[in-house]
Amino acid sequence: MKTLFLSIILLISISLKAQIAPFTDHDWTIEKIETFNGTTILADVNENGDYDKMYIFFEDFIFVGYTYIFSECQGFFNFNDSNQSFEILYFGCAITPNPPHTIIADHFVNVFILQEGGETQTPEGPVYGPFSYDFTYSGGLVYLHITNLAGSVATFYANNLSQEEFLKESISIYPNPAKDVLHVESSTIAIESLRIYNLSGRLVSEKGKIEHQINVSQLQQGVYILEIETVAGVLRDKLVKK
Repeated sequence: MKTLFLSIILLISISLKAQIAPFTDHDWTIEKIETFNGTTILADVNENGDYDKMYIFFEDFIFVGYTYIFSECQGFFNFNDSNQSFEILYFGCAITPNPPHTIIADHFVNVFILQEGGETQTPEGPVYGPFSYDFTYSGGLVYLHITNLAGSVATFYANNLSQEEFLKESISIYPNPAKDVLHVESSTIAIESLRIYNLSGRLVSEKGKIEHQINVSQLQQGVYILEIETVAGVLRDKLVKK
């Protein structure tokens, strides 16, 4: 009986940990905020030309648990694993963010959390929330949806596959074998350049900007290595020229 009881406790513990694992195992890129009154705010790029990311760390220095950094703001998560919710403790931002907040980050910080998130005063300071969260999966991505007390939803995304798996899922290469034209397309990530090497490692073709199709008619029949550089990494694959 004691062994059975311990096994049940262990299974419950594993189940609860699994509920927050997708949250804490990724860095999250913000995609949009859907407000409770029906307005959609899409992500805008920061001064580096990137979309804002939420970085999550486990720390046991001052607090024991998970902290996050988002657009020069930092908070400490207090998870309630049983109903997939969390509160934000010890929240703070740089007085003058450098670079300044993007439009969506400013809304997430000053409206989504501070105005709509709900605030409770404690002896240690204000606590914001609770916020609920859930996940959806599509095309090699995992989406994190955070809902505040007002009913607004902030959506973030992250790769749910290894980089190679993600790139293979995201990029279409056809036909292969190819005779005259090779199509290289992706609706989810930007393709920056393409290089073709022979089996001796010599570069035989290089394209900068890819416009969905590449003329390969000049290549001799045989097997080549196709190298596709994207904003998410480099995919290498075999190309057969017929």
